[in-house]
Amino acid sequence: MFPDDDALRSAARWLAATAPERVLLFCAVDDHVHLVIQGTREGAAHHARATTRWLRRLAGNTDIAPARVRPVESRAHLRRCNDYVLLQPTHHGIERAGHPAQWVGSCFQDLVGARLLHGFRPRNLSEALPRLRQRQLWDAVALPTPNGVPLAGFAAGSIVESAIAASATVPEQAESRRGSALQVWAAAAALLVSSGHRTRTAASAMGVPHRTVQRWASRTPDPRAERAIRLQLWLGRHGLSGNRVAA
Repeated sequence: MFPDDDALRSAARWLAATAPERVLLFCAVDDHVHLVIQGTREGAAHHARATTRWLRRLAGNTDIAPARVRPVESRAHLRRCNDYVLLQPTHHGIERAGHPAQWVGSCFQDLVGARLLHGFRPRNLSEALPRLRQRQLWDAVALPTPNGVPLAGFAAGSIVESAIAASATVPEQAESRRGSALQVWAAAAALLVSSGHRTRTAASAMGVPHRTVQRWASRTPDPRAERAIRLQLWLGRHGLSGNRVAA
């Protein structure tokens, strides 16, 4: 059901936005999804049925195995669920997965701030696990916690690729989707200009009109959006960023 990164990103957008107030964790792998939500068992069962209908449509209305709903018994159990969900691609031995930090079907990049999906609220998990630290999320995928990422030396194309990964959109979709996607692209324009790239160079790299880049670059960058782009640059520097998005 999820043959490539574009399908995985679509799945991530659906899973993130389907119940913004309750979704804690999610991951889509080749033929199934994992979803951890807050609420009653009845509410979880209702959500599971909606997810099953969605999966059935993706699979061409073929039969889908019934969802298995299991209670999370404690904070320690939820902590184990966190690691289990984030490591799903490795757990299932998916050859194309690469490093779990680059699996765009999971919520890892959203939890650490490297991607801003509309509807997903990382604070849901931090409220459920108040002692969970960012360092522990990076530890879960066996990566060091990134420090600041200087922009010097990055080509315009690399910054654009990182913005694609951070927003799960291409530039021409930003205006129509608005929200976090537009914030990421406005931050990307500002970062391109501040790192020494001409606005016309930025426009060429983004594939949008020059005036659009000028308008975006004139906005005060959203700190979360700027951080997401920098984290994607860090992942890309380590060969871990998944940036392929179709228009």
